[in-house]
Amino acid sequence: MTKKSFETKKSRTDILRREEVRIRLKFAAAAKIEDLFAELETEHKGLTEDRVEKSRNIFGDNKISRGKKESLLKRLAKAFINPFTVILVVLAVISAFTDIIFAEPGEVDPMAVIIITTMVIFSGVLRFVQETRSGHAAENLLKMIKTTTNVERQETGRQEIPLNEVVVGDIVHLSAGDMIPADMRIIRAKDFFVSQSALTGESVAIEKLPYTDNNEYGALTETTNLAFMGATVISGSATGVVAVSGNGTVFGEMARSVTEKPVKTTFEKGVNPVSSDFDLGKAAKGIDVVNTGGGVITMIHSVESAHPVVHPNPVNDILHIMSGECMINAVKITDLSGRLLKDISFPNPDEQIDIPVADLHSGTYIVVIQTETYIVTKKMMKM
Repeated sequence: MTKKSFETKKSRTDILRREEVRIRLKFAAAAKIEDLFAELETEHKGLTEDRVEKSRNIFGDNKISRGKKESLLKRLAKAFINPFTVILVVLAVISAFTDIIFAEPGEVDPMAVIIITTMVIFSGVLRFVQETRSGHAAENLLKMIKTTTNVERQETGRQEIPLNEVVVGDIVHLSAGDMIPADMRIIRAKDFFVSQSALTGESVAIEKLPYTDNNEYGALTETTNLAFMGATVISGSATGVVAVSGNGTVFGEMARSVTEKPVKTTFEKGVNPVSSDFDLGKAAKGIDVVNTGGGVITMIHSVESAHPVVHPNPVNDILHIMSGECMINAVKITDLSGRLLKDISFPNPDEQIDIPVADLHSGTYIVVIQTETYIVTKKMMKM
C-alpha cells in the first residue's frame, strides 16, 4: 500500500469514525431515557462489573491519546539545530578558512574557531539538559495529580474512581467544581450550569437540562442536554450517563487534530470518488440544492459576506458567483462520481466571476469554490 493510498484510507476511516460518534451523540440527545439505557445496556443503578469490562473492550479506556514522544536523537538534534547555532557554525567555517586554511605561514590562529565551536556545544548541551529536566518534572507532576469522578455501579454503589476508568454506560453524579469525565447525556439536573470555555472559548456558563432535545444545532456543543469532556461544573448538580468516551469525545477529537499532522484539504487533493461524502463542516454550514429551469446551475446560500452567493443567468447559461469579501482564486465542477468537468483558475482573482455552463447536461454537480481564505463545497442541480 502506497503512502498516498494509506493516507486516503486513514482519512476515510477518520471521517466515518467522527460521523459514527456524531450519530451516537445525536441519538443520546433525542432518545428517551429508557431507550438510551437499552441502547447502552445500562440502568439507573449503573453498570454491572461484567458490563463494565464488556464496554471497555468495545469502546476502550477513557484516555486521550497524545502525540508520540520524541526520541532521544530527535530531541538532541532540535537542541543543536536552530538559527542561533546555524549562524555560529557558518562563522566557524568562515573563520576556519580565513584564519587556518588560507592563512599565511606563522599567522594561523584557530582561537576563533575553538571559541565558536565551544559556544555551539555548550548552548546545545545546556538546552538539551534543561528541556529534558523540565519534561521529566512535568511528567512527575502529572503522576502526582489524580482526577476522580463520582460513578455509580450496581456492585459497588457510588464511589470516586479515576477519570480513565469511566466507560460508556456509566452513571455519573456531578456537582459544582467537578470536571465532566466524558461526553454524556444529562438525565437529572438541578440548576446545573457548566463552562465550556475549553471547547468553545465561551466564558459564559451554559445551563444543561435533562429533557430530550431533537433540535438541529450548528455545533454539538450547543445541545442543551449533552455535557462534554473538558467542561467544568459551575453550579448545581446533575446525573448523566456516558455516551462517548476517550478519543471519540469532542475534546478527544480536538486533541487529536492538534497532535496529528494536518491532512490535505479537499481542494489540494482534487475532488475524487473517495470524497463523495464531503466533509462540509470545515467550510460551510450546509448544502443547498435548488432545482431551477433554464438549464442553469444555481446556488442561493445564506446571505453572509463570508460565504459565496451564486445567481443564475437564464439567458446566457452563465453561473454568476459572488464571494462577498474574499477574492475567488479557482472553481472546480465535477459530477457525483468525482469526474472533473471544469477546472478554472483565475490569474487575476476577483470578488465575482462568471462561468459558462451551457455545455453541462441536466443533473447534479459538485462545485468547489476556492477563495484566498476558505474553500466551499456545494451540491447543485441543473434542470
